[in-house]
Amino acid sequence: MWKKQLIVIVTFLSGLYFFLEFAVPPTIPWKTTSGVVVSKPGDKQLQINRVRKTASATITEQTIVKRVPSGGGTPEPVPSDAVKPGDRVVITTETGREISGIVMPRSSPRRIFVGTLTPNSEQVSIDANMLIRRLRSGGSAEEVKLDALEIPQNTSGSLDWINVGPTTYLSSYLTKVTDFFIVLGAMAWGMGLLSLWLVHSSNIRKRRPEWYTSVFFFIAVGFGIIAGLGFGRTSPGVKYTWDWWTYQINDVVFWQMIRPMGSTIFSLLTFYLASAAYRSFKAKSREAILMMLSALIVMLGQISLHMWITSASTWLLYIVNTAAIRGMMFGMMLGGIAVGLRMWLSLERGAFFDREL
Repeated sequence: MWKKQLIVIVTFLSGLYFFLEFAVPPTIPWKTTSGVVVSKPGDKQLQINRVRKTASATITEQTIVKRVPSGGGTPEPVPSDAVKPGDRVVITTETGREISGIVMPRSSPRRIFVGTLTPNSEQVSIDANMLIRRLRSGGSAEEVKLDALEIPQNTSGSLDWINVGPTTYLSSYLTKVTDFFIVLGAMAWGMGLLSLWLVHSSNIRKRRPEWYTSVFFFIAVGFGIIAGLGFGRTSPGVKYTWDWWTYQINDVVFWQMIRPMGSTIFSLLTFYLASAAYRSFKAKSREAILMMLSALIVMLGQISLHMWITSASTWLLYIVNTAAIRGMMFGMMLGGIAVGLRMWLSLERGAFFDREL
């Protein structure tokens, strides 16, 4: 009986996490204000300005992105994936064209949209029921307090882009449910290692076919544990000490083994992807020809052969593809909510629900 209750509890928390993360917005949408913080009129007030889109730039290897510091000053070169909404940037394209403005939320490391401040501003009063979410790199948001915002002396530098509004009924429980899943994930890792230990030790003990691969498994796990102990350490000055060995093993495992092997596997997958695309999209109709051309443009756009190919690839990935993914995500969300409700209401029938365990 306790197994069935445990499964029901985990299933309920899984559905609750999915519901809080994807279905319930953190703030009430029609009462949420989005924009950059330009001043702080009072202790519990913020002045938020809107940003109007003015230009966009496709990021290639020849593109130079510079970010203006928060207090203004000389722009500093940064990677394209390090800028966040609200940053004031100066972008020099591969053709020498210079684009400047404030980074907008729809930006990505491959394409950055910039805009300028509009005269439209709004003063928002902050109370205990208001939730402030600051947008980070990649467009994800983090909850912050009022005193954690960077209030600029002037608007010539980078700003904080925030969404502020009254919190919804269930959004405050997301952190607690997320903490549960962190603990559950750690338990799953431990149970997975224990299961692998039992399987591979049994292979070695019974001398099953190819049992020597199980020996390599234990050797790899041992090296991985030692490499993990050396993660993040700087090179110690004294040689042949424990710190020196963990640092060296970490360098060998992560940088000289895993990274080259990962690059090799992904390189091989490119050829399989091309052959699969050819077999799947044989040019027998207009729709198949369109699919083949789209796949070809996207693949060629990853190696930056020409500016227009990269632009077309980015447009297909982030405009056309996004519309299709949003439709799929909407359908999956509705299906997930329906399945969650069936489980919560004990309407689901299966191996764990139609009989006692």
